[in-house]
Amino acid sequence: MKIGETKDAQGSYGMLGVANTPCLQGLSDAVVNATSPFLDPSAKSYIPSWVYSLPPAERDQKIALIHEFGSPNVFGGFEPHVTLVGDSESSENMNES
Repeated sequence: MKIGETKDAQGSYGMLGVANTPCLQGLSDAVVNATSPFLDPSAKSYIPSWVYSLPPAERDQKIALIHEFGSPNVFGGFEPHVTLVGDSESSENMNES
């Protein structure tokens, strides 16, 4: 596994990037496909606010992935990382939307 640079995700999380490999992508895709039938239906209706700031084509693609799989960052949008730190106050505010 190749570890990359740290990233800041909207000031709420610090992440360490991990290189995406065919094996890791395949594992991610398999997990999404295997678990999506068990997803809470409400996960398919929550659109994170950052998605609306994307260019129209990318935004539409992310919204379609949310409606089908409950996440905007699956399959081609998968960006593996290790979360190093999270701001619990910001995380709580996200759940209030």
